[in-house]
Amino acid sequence: DMGLTAGMEQDIVWRIEKAGYNVMFEPTAAVYISMREDFKKYIKQAYSRQRGGMIIRFKHPDKITSHYLFSMLYLPIIIIVTPILFFLFNIKLFIYLVMIVSILPIGYYLIRMLKGRRHIKKTTDMIFILIIGYIWFVSVCLGILRGCFDILKYKEKLMSMSEENRTVR
Repeated sequence: DMGLTAGMEQDIVWRIEKAGYNVMFEPTAAVYISMREDFKKYIKQAYSRQRGGMIIRFKHPDKITSHYLFSMLYLPIIIIVTPILFFLFNIKLFIYLVMIVSILPIGYYLIRMLKGRRHIKKTTDMIFILIIGYIWFVSVCLGILRGCFDILKYKEKLMSMSEENRTVR
């Protein structure tokens, strides 16, 4: 699908599965990745992947997981609910609720880190991972929100064999 901005590989895998074929894991396959040069590029990549990933989830709604749904709804709920809470409750309760909602992603990452605790030895590493995870999570949420708007102008562009042959020659 040439209309996608990211996740073409995932789209192909899910199309193959929908066609009735099995996709297998090959442990000896060589995979080449390029590491991001700095943190800013890492966050930008997370944003763009989720922005494009929203279109893929739109094409394959059966692949939406609870994790993805939480990421998709987190920021809109905060943006909509926060002003309502401010007007409905006193300022002290409002501040407490905002603090609780703001640290939900940190709780999520704490639970995930407990599962992999044997790999994380130092407390400072854990704190660093929580901070990185929180920034990553917010950028992912923003990418998903932007992807929701991109769906409105998305058009699937499949490459046919005749188009492919014309561009090669």
